[in-house]
Amino acid sequence: MKGIFLALIATSLVAVPARAQGAKPSDIPTPEYGEGLAKGKPLCQLPPVPKAATGRAESLVGAGTIILPAGFIAEPQERPTSKRWMGDDSATFTVLVGPRAMGGMAHSGGGDVTFESAPPCVISVDGHHAVVERVKVVMQTDSIYLATIPVFVKPGKIVNASIEAPSAARRDELISRFAASSIAH
Repeated sequence: MKGIFLALIATSLVAVPARAQGAKPSDIPTPEYGEGLAKGKPLCQLPPVPKAATGRAESLVGAGTIILPAGFIAEPQERPTSKRWMGDDSATFTVLVGPRAMGGMAHSGGGDVTFESAPPCVISVDGHHAVVERVKVVMQTDSIYLATIPVFVKPGKIVNASIEAPSAARRDELISRFAASSIAH
């Protein structure tokens, strides 16, 4: 995908309040904050992860583990709090552990582009409810499917997952695998 850089601003459902930018310890989002974001939202309708899922356990930057599908390989990252894997179908799964939720999604593309957002839904990751934001980016000859998922593990520790996939089915499979991951508390 070549072209201009497009930024999608995720809804305020996953954006941390502006006051958190210069946050005091009492302003840092907590698991209760994440639960509040999830309250009243429907559960995500996702495919089950096969019991004998192929792949291998990968560390989520010291925040737990996930079983990624066979064919995913780790890519070098500059930040020690970030990990990214790419699948043989160009799907990517990225994890960033930090004190705040990611505020948006980004993708590069060109030409006429439209965005189709799905309503937010909720998954449970190792007992923590997390709001899933999904977007379909429609370009002239292709579409890409994105998702962001912040998990508020404890004050100052948010496990942010982002997914980019060539199909909604692949994106939703990776969301299911993330829901089945373990998160270190």
